[in-house]
Amino acid sequence: MKIKRTHAAFVITILLLGLAMPFCVNQAQADTQTTATLTIGDAVGGTVNQQTQTDTIGTMVITTATPTSGYSFLYWQTSWGSQIPDNPLAIIVCKDKTITPVFQQLTLT
Repeated sequence: MKIKRTHAAFVITILLLGLAMPFCVNQAQADTQTTATLTIGDAVGGTVNQQTQTDTIGTMVITTATPTSGYSFLYWQTSWGSQIPDNPLAIIVCKDKTITPVFQQLTLT
């Protein structure tokens, strides 16, 4: 019974790590660098709790976009072509990346 529990914990750990790994788009570049820069783009209609920063490869950065009054958060536009709806967003720094929050102005009817 202990083996099954240990195995289950191991599988859960692998699954959790697997969720973060898609953000490491270019492992070859990560292997040759020790730091990378996460650039936070400017946005109209809200603010972000993080600024552009340089971190050690493998560092997890969690950032939150907050809409101003009259706007709602839509997604993060990324430099690798994805639109990610998660907010807050957790990214593992493994190469230089840019993310920009996209907000939508609310219309009153």
